[in-house]
Amino acid sequence: MPLSDLFATLTQYLHTQVFRDLARHAEYPAAFTRQRKLTPPTLSGTRWRKAHQDRYLEKQLATEL
Repeated sequence: MPLSDLFATLTQYLHTQVFRDLARHAEYPAAFTRQRKLTPPTLSGTRWRKAHQDRYLEKQLATEL
């Protein structure tokens, strides 16, 4: 599966009610109800992108050495 398809599928899932229900904290059910700039899907996507960049940099450093 191409990376773009993987991210598209992940993005669709992160916007589903199923994800919202799973992400909701039992003690704080209203934690994700406000409209924020850094929504759970945005936060998750950012973390995935950062992890991908870190792996890319590690590969670049390994090939240079």
